Amino acid sequence: MFYMKFLINSSFSVSLKGPRFLLPHQVINEYPKAYQLHKMNGVSLHEVQTLDSRMNLNCLLTSSIDKFIPGMKGTTLANYVVFKSFVKDENGKICGATLYDSINQKEFTVKTKVVVNCAGQHADKIRLQDNDKTEEKQLSYGIKGTHLVFKKGMLPKDSGIVIPKTTKNNAVFITNYMGHPMVGSYDEKCDIHHFCTPT
Repeated sequence: MFYMKFLINSSFSVSLKGPRFLLPHQVINEYPKAYQLHKMNGVSLHEVQTLDSRMNLNCLLTSSIDKFIPGMKGTTLANYVVFKSFVKDENGKICGATLYDSINQKEFTVKTKVVVNCAGQHADKIRLQDNDKTEEKQLSYGIKGTHLVFKKGMLPKDSGIVIPKTTKNNAVFITNYMGHPMVGSYDEKCDIHHFCTPT
């Protein structure tokens, strides 16, 4: 049995090193309080971590600025808007979308050159509205997992651990989230819906 360590760095100016094998004494030196890992070999990996919600908001807000890219008009952002159907021209090419404003309870149409399906776990539902005769009915699947966040101090602030196989044959990871150790197991399949129960 072994564990994998990965270092977390949010600086884009830092290049990542390749993996390296850790002997048991190196594991003890790096994690003296993690007694369950002692006498094990390990692998040190490197990866970066980002706050995806903040990144997504920054991208959206930046895209709405006129002339942020010279000569380009900023986007129009809308929340609480539901996709209803595609609009197609006489050749069957998508040229817009019919949307529903759930606040004002009004339906309206937007003309566009391109429609990007970014519906996450509901992407298949949108895709099939374009062509419900396709043989590939399901390309995305629902998954869920439970993560527990603990007080600071369990791990060094720049590292995390992956245990690929426990005595119960599942993988467990411990990583830092905003300075707090976050413990979880890898996701499992579930039905696609808005609300999940802990695994």
